[in-house]
Amino acid sequence: MNQKIWVASLVMMIMVATLAVWWVKPSSSNLVIPTEQMIQSSEISQVSTPIILQPTTSERVVQLQAQQQQVAAVVAAQPLLMMPKTLSARPEFVSVVEWEMLQGAAHNTAHPQDELWHLVDRLRFQKMLEQWQAWLTQSTGDTTQRKVLANQLLVELPAQAVQMGWPESEVHDLQEQLTNDVEADATARDIRLQHERQRLLEGKSDR
Repeated sequence: MNQKIWVASLVMMIMVATLAVWWVKPSSSNLVIPTEQMIQSSEISQVSTPIILQPTTSERVVQLQAQQQQVAAVVAAQPLLMMPKTLSARPEFVSVVEWEMLQGAAHNTAHPQDELWHLVDRLRFQKMLEQWQAWLTQSTGDTTQRKVLANQLLVELPAQAVQMGWPESEVHDLQEQLTNDVEADATARDIRLQHERQRLLEGKSDR
């Protein structure tokens, strides 16, 4: 599933040597967040207004990689990430560069604190999803823990998908993948999948 998070009228990216980047579209809740895989990538995407937050030096690249690796280790150790009710400080699962980026994005909105909370929440969901995908594709991690994580993602998916405007076909695909991991019995899978599809419809009708 294509993982992109959008922010209204915002074109942002961090370019540090050959760091990875962010793709944007004109929608109100999408901003691509730099993940561990992105930091290690050499692919650079061109956007209209690049913003360099730090000097482009090899030392900064190493520092950013270390920060992302540290956060990735936190997520891998405890992937059921919880959102605090208020954000008085940077959550442990958010790296320094991610925090700076999200604060900058939220600062330009009518309600910066509320927007920052929502952006961090979307990043939290993205990181949980990436951790589940990594465990699933690499056949690593504790199976029980992976299934617990898949179940939590299923619970949160309708609200997250609606807020971020994900295409329905992609959401359906992800729901099916998650349900297949959570439910071992075929009948139980079908029942759960229909339940999740109904929740998605209800979430859309509420907006």
